[in-house]
Amino acid sequence: MRIDARILGLLGAMALVGCGGGSTSGDDQMTGDDDDDTIDGGDGSHDAAPAPDAPSGPFGCAGAALPSTAPASLTITGTVSTVGLNGVEMIDGATIRTFRRSGGNAMATATTGGDGSYTLSVDTGGTPIDGYVRASANSYLDTDLFPPAPLAASSDAGVFVMLNQFGLDYAANLAGIQLEDDTAVIGILVLDCDGTALAGATVSSNRGGDIAYVRDMMPDPDATATGPDGLAFIFNVPFGDVVVDASVAGHDLHEHTVKTRDGAITSTVVAP
Repeated sequence: MRIDARILGLLGAMALVGCGGGSTSGDDQMTGDDDDDTIDGGDGSHDAAPAPDAPSGPFGCAGAALPSTAPASLTITGTVSTVGLNGVEMIDGATIRTFRRSGGNAMATATTGGDGSYTLSVDTGGTPIDGYVRASANSYLDTDLFPPAPLAASSDAGVFVMLNQFGLDYAANLAGIQLEDDTAVIGILVLDCDGTALAGATVSSNRGGDIAYVRDMMPDPDATATGPDGLAFIFNVPFGDVVVDASVAGHDLHEHTVKTRDGAITSTVVAP
């Protein structure tokens, strides 16, 4: 059985994009192809682009200042689906919530309709949101999506592809990894400043874990760096705060903190 690229797309396929040291333009701040709502499995392009005044080049945004202001409210729209033997199935009734990374109640909540779509409106107070978006649905593992920098613009590319426990177990088995009790998994997409997936990158976490890189749309137990899709998993990570990082071709990318928890998959982007 060959796992579809959309399943392997960060074990949850919606990733909030924005150079860790800079910003991206409004509607491109989340990954996912705006034309077909899937993570590209071919040339690695993810339709994200630096702001017009950002330095050019794949690493031009490195070290740029993070946004300090945001509109009074942000809108996040997207879809929630799963992929199985019969192809893509949209998930009706999934709950989408936005949280601050520091904790507390949900900032905004939405529910998917029969077509799997949702719209979230989040009040910012005029400052970027240092938080994440969570998708929850019956029979599926929660997916928590952490951007590499605080959200400062609206996005229409909030695409989730959810996994159940069988799907997670299968991915780990392909990677040759035995899942341990009381641990979590992090899916990482490594991008450059232009939103293009980076091949040859190595990822790391300050909490350890078992790293697996994706080649030919599947976890490859023999791979030692990311392939053309820029994807990696870190299995068996302890619960709690985890600092994720990546490096490629002599460039140390922007590290940031995510959270892992029981019964959930954590996904994120690492960028310059």
